[in-house]
Amino acid sequence: MRRLIINADDLGADPARNRGIFEAAQRGVVTDGSLLVNAQGFEDAVKDKRMKDLPCGLHLNISEGKPIGGPYKTLTAANGDFFGKDETWRLALCGMFDPAEIRIEAEAQVSLMRRAGVDPTHLDGHQHLHLVPRVAAGLLALSVPRRVRLVFEHPDGTIMAGPDKAAYLNRFREMSAASRPLWEAAGWRWPERHLGAGLIGAVHPGTLLRLLDLVGDGISEVLVHPGYPQAGSLPFSTSEREIELEALLDPRIREGIGARGLTLSNWSAV
Repeated sequence: MRRLIINADDLGADPARNRGIFEAAQRGVVTDGSLLVNAQGFEDAVKDKRMKDLPCGLHLNISEGKPIGGPYKTLTAANGDFFGKDETWRLALCGMFDPAEIRIEAEAQVSLMRRAGVDPTHLDGHQHLHLVPRVAAGLLALSVPRRVRLVFEHPDGTIMAGPDKAAYLNRFREMSAASRPLWEAAGWRWPERHLGAGLIGAVHPGTLLRLLDLVGDGISEVLVHPGYPQAGSLPFSTSEREIELEALLDPRIREGIGARGLTLSNWSAV
């Protein structure tokens, strides 16, 4: 059987983003979400009655905004905030973060998610920072089902993304390969293939249908970022989010899934 998870990242980013993701799940083909618990739209997301129908994993955020736990010596700047995307990646790759602090913050985010009534289906990371081995080391014993996103983008998917995304995707491949032995030894699982990481800003019905042609036996995850734009919500909210939403609502996508004999699934099947 060829099973397909279509996972919408950044639920909880802001109310407009939430609205788009819930719409993509109810009217479109999104089957799972990844929830930011330390973003401005978290309360709006968990109070939405549609939340009960959308399985969600923890979208671990250790780069933008403020932590749930702390204070931390290595994970946050002097003002108590995270360091931002580029600086967080630099520090993570240099091994500057204490895995014990990663574990404390991750557990704090899981606890907040559960207190809000949402039991995580899996773990993934905002900006894929969970793939850095020293970050992964702090997550291996996390109290969630041992299902994790590894970003081994299908080669044809990389070609679709275009040459300007090559360095971006290669970083994720390298980090996935480096951390995979840690996840494997700790008993974590992941889908057989990952698709869509390089298509941010280029998701439309044509590219989605081409991704469907890459789905093989077992379980595949397609990563999407639908939503509606909301002023003042950068980096989460741009007009590209609405373009992705329109693509996911296009009836040709559901028809294409059926025509290819694919079965929509979610992370609980991993």
